[in-house]
Amino acid sequence: MLNVSLRDLRLQRMMTQREVAEQANLTVTTLSRIENGRVAPSYRTIRNLASVFGLSPQEMRQIITAAQLPLWAMQSTQKSER
Repeated sequence: MLNVSLRDLRLQRMMTQREVAEQANLTVTTLSRIENGRVAPSYRTIRNLASVFGLSPQEMRQIITAAQLPLWAMQSTQKSER
């Protein structure tokens, strides 16, 4: 399970970002940023995503953490978005 990304998990379940976002009470933009490792979600968001996929919050946290960009990369991305 740990070698799977949130995006892969979503696609395996044949779900769109919109479907997951609605079920997890997120915006599509936020879900996209989580999938791309640009945002570190709150525990509540992790819990909501875990519920959508039938996983424990711990399993979901491990999946999300594996996809997160290192801090220096996030800072570089934020500068380029300006």
